[in-house]
Amino acid sequence: ALGDLSGFDCVFLCDVARLNSPEVKRLEVHLRRGGGVIFCLDPADGRELWNHSTSKDGIRTNATPVISDNSVFITQFRNGCALLKVNAGKPAVAWRFPVTSNYTTTPVLWNGCLYDIHQDAKELRCVEFATGKVKWQEKGFEGSTLTVADGKLLILKAGELILADASPEGFKESCRTRVYEPQASDFPSYVMPVLCGGRIYVRTPRKTGGE
Repeated sequence: ALGDLSGFDCVFLCDVARLNSPEVKRLEVHLRRGGGVIFCLDPADGRELWNHSTSKDGIRTNATPVISDNSVFITQFRNGCALLKVNAGKPAVAWRFPVTSNYTTTPVLWNGCLYDIHQDAKELRCVEFATGKVKWQEKGFEGSTLTVADGKLLILKAGELILADASPEGFKESCRTRVYEPQASDFPSYVMPVLCGGRIYVRTPRKTGGE
């Protein structure tokens, strides 16, 4: 169980940032790219199954869509976010936030709740996935990234790794540890922490001297 951060090694990686990724789910692959359009492609032959315009001005986003069953959550640079429901091969908006601004950090889904970083408001939010209802919000998380494991949120914030409950009841921090010292010249690292084989992998904005 992921009870605290003791007993885990931190491995630091420094490289050119890759800010978003294809998301594979069942027999379809959902891609997000610049131009303000999300595409759904058949991985067998690349055939487009459907597409959905996410903004009128074509501003890009770097967050990967979050997929659950026939629902796709998308977020756009200063153009809000939305949940799409796909039925009979056609996407339709189930709910939308017109001003939510998350364009770098991919949200995580756990037990029906979406945990997301609102870049402009500098806060971590818990949102009910099916309805878009905000369950809670916590200030002080500008430029952070996160992942979820064993019911815990792993949050990388300005060189600190924070462990907190993934719960709709409210934000509850368990512990935190410093993994690198940020510098004023650093470009933010928007890659989420990765937990694998008893290690937590963290991408840093510059070389830190190894493991």
